[in-house]
Amino acid sequence: ADERAAVLYESPHRVVATLRELAAKGAGERRCLAARELTKLHEETARGTVSELAARYAAAQDEAGKLRGEFTIVLAPLAEEEVAARASEARDAAQDEARDQLR
Repeated sequence: ADERAAVLYESPHRVVATLRELAAKGAGERRCLAARELTKLHEETARGTVSELAARYAAAQDEAGKLRGEFTIVLAPLAEEEVAARASEARDAAQDEARDQLR
C-alpha cells in the first residue's frame, strides 16, 4: 500500500466495491473522505475510515443497489507511526529471508 495521499474518481456504480476492495487490501482503517456531486446543488462529503464509508454507502444504496452522483475519494497519507511500523516489518522480513537463504 502506498503511504502517500491518493485521490480516486469513481462512478456511483463502483464506489462501494472500490471502498470494500481498499479495505480488503489493508486500507480499512485508513482515514478517508468521500465527496459526491462536487460543485453541485446536492454536494455531500463524508469522513471516516475506508471501512466506515464502505458500510455507509452500501446502506445508502437504493433498492436497485444504486447510488447517484460521481464520487471523489481522498485517502489520507499514512501516519508516521504506520510508515515506521511497515518499514520495520519489511526490514524484519528481508532479514528472515536472507537468513533462510544462507541455510
